[in-house]
Amino acid sequence: MTAQSPEDIASCFTEDGVVTDERQSHHGRAAILKWRQDVQAISFRERVLSAEGDDAAVTLTCEVSGAFKNSPILFTYRFVLSEGLIRSLEIIDEL
Repeated sequence: MTAQSPEDIASCFTEDGVVTDERQSHHGRAAILKWRQDVQAISFRERVLSAEGDDAAVTLTCEVSGAFKNSPILFTYRFVLSEGLIRSLEIIDEL
């Protein structure tokens, strides 16, 4: 997978999309763009360990390592899809 800009990532969400990360919700593309810009400032690598889902929802389990406390950490990413876009993304750490 190639790296994508925060703008590219935000455009994958519905206009009213929601990202929940670190127990904070980011509503709408503008907030998702800001969230992604903040995340991009952290140096990390992701390795997908498992993936399952269908046309309505996808769940990924990933190992994330980088310059942060408790690295590496397992994360679960739960995507809910709508008409080819992401309606919601919930990121759950397995600490």
